[in-house]
Amino acid sequence: MVSKIAWELGKGNISSNKKVLAMTFSVNAAMKIKDSLKSLLPELVENSEQYVSKVDVANYHNFAMKLLYKYGYSINQEFIHLGDFIIVDEENAVLNNHITSSDSDRLKALDDALKASDEEEMRNVIDDYWNVLNTKLIPNHIITYNGLLVSAIRLLRKRQVSSFYKEYYKMVIIDEFQDTNELQYSILSTIYKANKSIILMFVGDVNQAIYSSLGGVAKGKKELETLCEINFDSLSLKGCYRSTQRLVDLYSRFEISKTDAHSVAKYKDEHGEIHFFDSVYYTSL
Repeated sequence: MVSKIAWELGKGNISSNKKVLAMTFSVNAAMKIKDSLKSLLPELVENSEQYVSKVDVANYHNFAMKLLYKYGYSINQEFIHLGDFIIVDEENAVLNNHITSSDSDRLKALDDALKASDEEEMRNVIDDYWNVLNTKLIPNHIITYNGLLVSAIRLLRKRQVSSFYKEYYKMVIIDEFQDTNELQYSILSTIYKANKSIILMFVGDVNQAIYSSLGGVAKGKKELETLCEINFDSLSLKGCYRSTQRLVDLYSRFEISKTDAHSVAKYKDEHGEIHFFDSVYYTSL
């Protein structure tokens, strides 16, 4: 992903008035992409600092926050005070001070649909979710994590917002797409469908989908084409530079989608050691 961004910038394919949007799942991943770009670009171009500034790297909630800071007032005037908001999940007790049990059920319905990766149900309940946000929570300077994404989708569907972003980004590239949930896919497709000349690229590995219990969906090529109304070219990287062939062979036994991966590391033929652990502390992950 980083090499692709650096190559496009180095070749001058991103004009001076355009930017690249690099989206990823976590804050740590976003920071790693930024650091890698800063290291790689000086090898390709002079004055690399100006190229780094042409790349917006964010996770989905951070991107949504940026939208709300800039345009949120257009869907609710209280977003002018976004810096004073508290952000909670749907199960936080503070919500009970502002919503009814039926309101809580409406919030939970969207969360359940996301965790079940049910796109149709998500679309059925998203307006009810917004109504609770808009009338009960936002006026009290409270918003949920899902609420950030729901609000961003509503903003991106406004002409004044979509007309800006369809010209702002030349390229949108998504890292670890297999961990993207249906709300996040909706944000991406809304940006792209406003201007289909944008270069759109999904990078990931369905065999590394670790957030399915949180709603992450490793959409296949045809599903992505339906979502974005585009035909994608599919490319696979089969060479592994990190592991011995013995470890790659072991990993292949657990693949959901066969990759025919093989080691191309200098130490590919080394026997090495493979250790199995019954448990692992979360800080070691």
